[in-house]
Amino acid sequence: NVTITGNQYVGSTLTADVSALNEQTHLSYQWYRDNVAISNATGSTYTLTKDDYNKTIKVEVKTTAASNVAGSSTDATSKIDCTHNRWP
Repeated sequence: NVTITGNQYVGSTLTADVSALNEQTHLSYQWYRDNVAISNATGSTYTLTKDDYNKTIKVEVKTTAASNVAGSSTDATSKIDCTHNRWP
């Protein structure tokens, strides 16, 4: 499972916690705002902007085993509802 840690405030940084994933050979990240990929948000952290206010933020993490064998990738997502944001 992937979880998101961090405060739900504009200006705060969210982190994708992947410590519960087994195969962490290669990780790729994509953050989403209301199910739409956020441009250039492909790291393990994401800083909330004013565009995220009152939106649902999700991160998708894909793991790939060292063998790169087909079927060795898994998806995990976790959502955080930013409806209680406040301006920094």
